[in-house]
Amino acid sequence: RPFRETDEVTTMWTILALTPFARQDADLAEQLKLAQAWVAEGKSGVTTEWWVVRALTERGKARNRLKQDLIKRQNPDGGWSWVEGKPSDPLGTGLALYGLARMGVQPTHKTLRSAADYLLGSQQDDGSWETPSTKRANKDEPNPISNYWGTAWAVIGLASAWGS
Repeated sequence: RPFRETDEVTTMWTILALTPFARQDADLAEQLKLAQAWVAEGKSGVTTEWWVVRALTERGKARNRLKQDLIKRQNPDGGWSWVEGKPSDPLGTGLALYGLARMGVQPTHKTLRSAADYLLGSQQDDGSWETPSTKRANKDEPNPISNYWGTAWAVIGLASAWGS
């Protein structure tokens, strides 16, 4: 993905992590506002991760619009890909499930049900998920690291949507 997007995604995860602490720290609150303004200057992302964290850092109508855009990016098989236009994978699908659950989409919603069906149908016999790499050196080829990331996000997504 573009370098700017990598920086934006990292900044947005940081905003999400630190926002609860900003209630007691005016300096932190100001820094987070600056970070949010910087992110807002960017363009639309190319990865599912960008769409998820961008929606999670927004509120109101902006969040709703981004949530709907994320739902529209769902592939016909029920999953999402890391980058739009590619086949579904556990990493993109897990991220989307996590984000949509955090935004209040209910487990009974057809979007979440079909995502769970995709994940459960693609799970390996050992419980893991084979996941194509996003790195240039071995792009689209599964490897142990990409499988770990995909498996982790598949579990996080499923647990977020159906966990306690």
